[in-house]
Amino acid sequence: MSAVSTPPTSNRLPFSAEVLARFTAVSVLGIGLWIIVGWRFHPEWGQSTAVMMNPLTALNFVLCAIALWLVSGARTQMRIVVIVLALIQMVVGLLVCASWVSGQDFKLDDWLFQWLFGMPDLKVNNIAVPTALSFVLLGVALTIMDVRRDERRWPSEVLVFVVFLLSLFSILSYLFGITGLTFMGWKAQMALSTANTFMLLCLGFWCARADWSIVNLMRQRTAGGAVVRRLIPAAIAVPALLSWLRFEAIYYNLFGTDFGSVLFTVSVIAIFTLMVYYLGWSLHRSDLQQQESSQQLVNSELRYRVLTESAHDAIIIINSAGTILGWNRYATEMYGYSEAEILGQPSSVLSPPELRQPQQEQPAQAPEIGLTAETVGMRKDGSRFPIEFSISHWDIPEGRFYTGIVRDITERKKAEEELKQLNLSLNERARELNRDVIQKAQELEFINRELEAFAFSVSHDLRAPLRSLNGFSQALLEDYHDQLDETGQDYLERIKKGSDRMARLIDDILHLSRISRTEMRHQKVNLSQLAESVLEDLQFAEPERNVQVDIEPNMATIGDPTLLRVVLQNLLGNSWKFTSRTAHPKIQFGRMPGTEAAEEPRPEVFFVQDNGAGFSMDNLDRLFGVFQRLHSNAEFEGTGVGLASVQRVIHRHGGKVWAQGEVGKGATFFFTIPQHQEDSGEQA
Repeated sequence: MSAVSTPPTSNRLPFSAEVLARFTAVSVLGIGLWIIVGWRFHPEWGQSTAVMMNPLTALNFVLCAIALWLVSGARTQMRIVVIVLALIQMVVGLLVCASWVSGQDFKLDDWLFQWLFGMPDLKVNNIAVPTALSFVLLGVALTIMDVRRDERRWPSEVLVFVVFLLSLFSILSYLFGITGLTFMGWKAQMALSTANTFMLLCLGFWCARADWSIVNLMRQRTAGGAVVRRLIPAAIAVPALLSWLRFEAIYYNLFGTDFGSVLFTVSVIAIFTLMVYYLGWSLHRSDLQQQESSQQLVNSELRYRVLTESAHDAIIIINSAGTILGWNRYATEMYGYSEAEILGQPSSVLSPPELRQPQQEQPAQAPEIGLTAETVGMRKDGSRFPIEFSISHWDIPEGRFYTGIVRDITERKKAEEELKQLNLSLNERARELNRDVIQKAQELEFINRELEAFAFSVSHDLRAPLRSLNGFSQALLEDYHDQLDETGQDYLERIKKGSDRMARLIDDILHLSRISRTEMRHQKVNLSQLAESVLEDLQFAEPERNVQVDIEPNMATIGDPTLLRVVLQNLLGNSWKFTSRTAHPKIQFGRMPGTEAAEEPRPEVFFVQDNGAGFSMDNLDRLFGVFQRLHSNAEFEGTGVGLASVQRVIHRHGGKVWAQGEVGKGATFFFTIPQHQEDSGEQA
């Protein structure tokens, strides 16, 4: 069973908070540098009616942007640098606050920037109290943002939220057309550019620690995350927009202050009631979907339980430490441990002591992961048995877990042993049979040699009396011709013809015997030239016959030239003989069309066809038998050995031979010769 790896699914929205935090840092850095450079080249900003960002504020924004870049993402390794930058911001902010509280102007702005720009007459507007206080709060937030204990980090998020509210206060003041706000004689309103920059910084600070800040909750694909994503923007935008509309309506005398207050209150209630209703309906639908998913999960778990409990293999679930967490019914039957006894135990208890050491390592390091292997298991009573097991792993947010499927292969091992013994017995029996075959082959070889010697002896012994019989018959016909009547002369002629036929039969039998014993030589043979030579011999023997011969040119194959000549002598000789009583005899030797263009290589099919006497297909089984003749000697002479010789030669070449015919319409003989490796030798 192959290993299956399932990566843990993320429950967060797919956007990078770290990238957003660093983008915010770069934006704030650009704003700060732009303001510093602007004050250098535009000193008239100090006399402008518009409230411009203080140069010292811009410098603090530059330092704050650098610190934000360093803390974005994982816990920074440059925490000392961040703390130093935070302390600078806090000192500047505290000095400004002390200046406002004491009523004594430390002229920090004038001294620093007149020295920096080299312009003694440069006058800048002082930093507002909310601005100075915001730098102090952000400095404190930076110093505690990367403490090691998580429970000590939450004040930094609260401090950033306070800065957010201070900035929002100034932005709404400008939105309502209010400038120059003071509180207890202190300047209580930031410059608009300063407030907007602080808003950017707050967003960057929340995104820099998206793993535990409010951004973490907003990124979650949960009901709480959905509520925060929808309500917080509404809680900020709706009151601000309604307040601005109320302010503008009162300013233009559309209605009075009392009516505006009531209308504002009713509008806020209506809008948030609708939002709460919408969120409640969405959460209700999510709960229904969750209930349905939970039911499906229960059903899936039930199906899984039924599957595991009905399986005829032990199914074991373990964690990355090797502890058994799951156990089905068949595992209890196999090992003898109940589920209560085995859960929480190390998986090594299921193996013999000598195999436990490798299994104490991490399962992921085991070489059997994803493979099927065989080993030995140990039951609760200490008995051992052969097992086949496979391990797969799967990953979830809680970690990696492993599923082992174990099968008891005792019966299979027993069958394998029985099969092994049976194979040994069969091998021994095969050796005995081989010895018997070798002995029989030797006996057959001895018998064949005796038969061969007998055949030569018989042929030699028979030839002498046949020659005597033939000679004396001829002598009687010549010397006592006048003394014999026609009947006696006919008897002597029959005796002479019988002895001649007997001699030819002996020659054919010896020739057939030699075909089986002759050592074959494989070389290229031009069958077309060979056929022309055979037909020339036939024409020479009977020059008075006029036979139409059609031989396809350049037909060649690899084979024994002597034996292939025997094939053509018999096939063409038969066609020559059986067309002797045909008015217009015709003999054709060629190849079957289309064999060379076949998709798969196969032997060529050659054929010899004539329009002679033919034969009945009912006698096809007798056609290639020894001494099997379909015509009498009165019709066509023969010994019945020729086609048997053809079949034996073709079979020795590994080919096939077959025939088709019809009485009075001729016959066609087909044969194939598979390609062989050519031996050294001359072409026939």
